[in-house]
Amino acid sequence: MKQKSSPAVLWTLCLLLAALPFDRTTAQSKAYDLYIEARELFHNHDHDLALSTLQESLRRRKTPEAFYLEALIYDETKRGMQAISSLTNVIEMQADHLDAYFKRGELYYREGIYMQALKDFDFILEYDGPAETNAIYFKVDPNQQEQVQVVTLVSMQQQVYGLRGLVYQAIGEYDKALSDLSYAIALDSSAQNHVNRALLFMELNRKEDARRDLLTATSLSPDLVIAWYNLLLVDQNVEIPESIMNDIEFIPMISYQAVEALQKEEYELAQSLFTRALMINPYDALLLLNAGRLSYKLENYDEAIGFYKKALEIESSRFEVYYLIGNSFFQKKDYAQAAAYYEQFLARDRSDGNVWYNAALTYLELEDNLRACECLKNAMDRGMAVSPRLLRDCNQ
Repeated sequence: MKQKSSPAVLWTLCLLLAALPFDRTTAQSKAYDLYIEARELFHNHDHDLALSTLQESLRRRKTPEAFYLEALIYDETKRGMQAISSLTNVIEMQADHLDAYFKRGELYYREGIYMQALKDFDFILEYDGPAETNAIYFKVDPNQQEQVQVVTLVSMQQQVYGLRGLVYQAIGEYDKALSDLSYAIALDSSAQNHVNRALLFMELNRKEDARRDLLTATSLSPDLVIAWYNLLLVDQNVEIPESIMNDIEFIPMISYQAVEALQKEEYELAQSLFTRALMINPYDALLLLNAGRLSYKLENYDEAIGFYKKALEIESSRFEVYYLIGNSFFQKKDYAQAAAYYEQFLARDRSDGNVWYNAALTYLELEDNLRACECLKNAMDRGMAVSPRLLRDCNQ
């Protein structure tokens, strides 16, 4: 005989069944509240708390929007591969999430994963679905002010051509790079787009084309430091506005490029850049040292000594300058002065075999064989190879 359920059991079961949708709705509501809180924290640049709050939201409910915000937080905190993983989660949940493709493509480019970047950018450019994006929800104003910026499929595609052009440039497909960068300019003649194409022209040694793009960029955005910096590289006679010359970013850019030109033995460019930099900041000891190294390479030894001595006046702790001045005097055949500066270096640091070796050569020229032999022995003790002829000269 079949046993009937009691009314109490049926009533309890009904209560449980009724509670399930309510609990799920409550969990989803709590997840959404946490997501909104995390988004506000992200806008306020509290990235650690934003991430922990968002991950609590994701434990309750996984949504494309939450994973996308997670990717933005990872990106802001310089965790590119984790951001890519979050964006992949977005795309797995919503296959046409264009913002995720765009951001992931950008991150792939920055991480040097170029073929994957191309796939994501190609997806956006070939997309023919509804022209909507969600980036409006996450745009953070650089001035930290709440501003709404609409991002449409068309404006996104304009940016994609520019980014895809940079990817093609990175993998050496220069014709495709030029095509994309030029099309990006046709869609949006912004200063940055002109700078990007100018950098490609510079890589292709098309300096006049680069110059035209950079002049356009500076006219569109007179305060764009990167445009003026690159314009100076292709036209050393260009007149830089005083506001740019005094910009905190400009001098390090020039100094870095001057040193790179020096290392590449592009001495004319290096001299122009060092001259410009020292006009703006004549009391930078490192800048003076490098300008001195250039003068030494050009055999302008008096000028080199002048730069070195000024650097030493500014930063007396840079005792390597004594060695550099000694080398300059040695090249001038002023051996007494060279020896004096080598000795000043060795009084502060006796570990450098090169200095001992150069000092030995100097003392041989001064016919001070006893001190020359002492210096050669110290040089050999510190790993310097010494020719038998020098040893013979020393022992005579």
